[in-house]
Amino acid sequence: MRKARGAAPAGLLVVDVGNSETVIGHFAGEDLVSHWRIGSRPRTADEVSLLLRSLAGTDGAAFRGLGSVLCSGVPPATRDFAAALARLTRRAPLIVDHRTAGIPVRYRDPSAVGPDRIANAVAARALYGTPAIVVDLGTATTFDVVGKRGDYLGGAIAPGVVTASEELYRRASRLPASSSRSPPTPSGGRRRRACSRASCLAPPASSTLWCGASRASWGASRGSSPPAVWPG
Repeated sequence: MRKARGAAPAGLLVVDVGNSETVIGHFAGEDLVSHWRIGSRPRTADEVSLLLRSLAGTDGAAFRGLGSVLCSGVPPATRDFAAALARLTRRAPLIVDHRTAGIPVRYRDPSAVGPDRIANAVAARALYGTPAIVVDLGTATTFDVVGKRGDYLGGAIAPGVVTASEELYRRASRLPASSSRSPPTPSGGRRRRACSRASCLAPPASSTLWCGASRASWGASRGSSPPAVWPG
């Protein structure tokens, strides 16, 4: 990411707002001092401020003066979290998007790429090198390709495991609710619940085949295959 202007802060407060969960981390240098995972739901800027203060301590002094980075895949929540972070740290947060990421985004419409996908590409480039394919398992399963020069090339989006499970249960009246935490039987399900689990894992499994095919195609054309990174 590009550094914010001004003196370098003593630490960094990072917030990742997803559709299902919000993850908050406090860094001192490169060390993750503490982190929290909370459910994502509509919150006002005042509610977010109170939440962050409760995590930091009674008055939020531990976060005062820190730099902050906000990666939000939920547009309605972005403004309230940004306002709360600015109020708590007394510094404007860096909001992740195609303009602040510091890598070229080759989408036809760069503004349409989710900030979480851009952050994954930046992290993969920094931690593992390029080229790379990044797989993130969340509400949606996303696959993102980082080119040899470190630019974001695009990818694919599939339903997440839990999302697929819940939608299947909602639409099929005779199928029971199924937990995606229990692995399906390798030879196929012999009970209705086992069949449901196997079908819910089929979309990410087929997407993994897409990932493998993409790596093979890349390798055939360039002489080497990019690593696959799984942050989710």
